[in-house]
This record gives sequence, C-alpha cells and structure tokens, in this order.
Amino acid sequence: MKIPKLTYEEFLCLSDDERLSLQTIVEYTRFDVDCRHWSFGQVKDAQGMLARDLTYGDIINVVSIETEATERMAFHVVLGLFFSIRDEIRSITEQENEALGGVPTADEQRALEAVGGFERFGHLPELDRLAQGQIWHYSDVRAMAWGDCFVKLLYDKTINDYRKEMIR
Repeated sequence: MKIPKLTYEEFLCLSDDERLSLQTIVEYTRFDVDCRHWSFGQVKDAQGMLARDLTYGDIINVVSIETEATERMAFHVVLGLFFSIRDEIRSITEQENEALGGVPTADEQRALEAVGGFERFGHLPELDRLAQGQIWHYSDVRAMAWGDCFVKLLYDKTINDYRKEMIR
C-alpha cells in the first residue's frame, strides 16, 4: 500500500478505521533518534507521557521534544518519530529499572506500604536526590544531560548498596 501524502492534521481528521489502518502501515517506520543525549527533564517528561494512555495530541507533545513538530508535518514522519522515540524511551526506562531498581527488604516494603509508596510522585524523588533537596536547583537538574544524571544516580545507588553491605 502506498503511503498517502497527508499532514498530521489531515490524518487526525480521518475516521478511526482509516487512522488505524495508516498507523499500522507506518508503525515500522523508524528514524535515528538518540534520546540518551536529551536533557534529564526531556527524558522524564517523555517517560511520564508514555506511561499514560496516549491521545493523538500527546503524540505531537512527545515528538515536539525531539523536533519542532507541528500538525503540518507529514503524518508518517510524525508517527515514525513518535514510534522511534517511544522505543528509545522504553529502552532507557528498562536500563534505569535494571540499574537503579532493587528489591526492597521486608522492612523497607512495610515502610513503603505504610506511607503509600513513592510512585505518585513520578520522577520527583530522582530529581530531588540530584538537586540534593534544593528545590531551586530543580530546573538546573532538568536541563542537565540525562546520561550525566543517570551515572550520578547509579553512583549514589552503588554507594548506598556498599554501605548496606558494610553494615551487614
């Protein structure tokens, strides 16, 4: 099937069936997008958007992080960029979970349950750790390279794990 020449705005005006059909065709279109060079704030914003149910408007918001995307861009370029960013952000999230995650002890699990956990705060705990609790540094941290922030969080986790091991 030939990809029609439609802007993203025109694509949005199509019926649900037509959009789904075209979306399926371009789903395997990929662009070279390296989100690991984005700022910490951009990566965290994209992770937050991709963690919820997406609308077609959200797709523009995600793509806008990488480029000055508008509804006037070709729909297959917008969708291709979105799918590329989505895959890259999923890979980053997986990398973060593997490197920074951990299995809480029974005592830690009880404490988490008692306070209701930290998931409701999104990426705020990471941001706060990197800003050393100084809220006025949040914007500076958000502007830093994701890779630098990731390495710092990994270093802090390693130090924390080392201290726990020494206590044991």
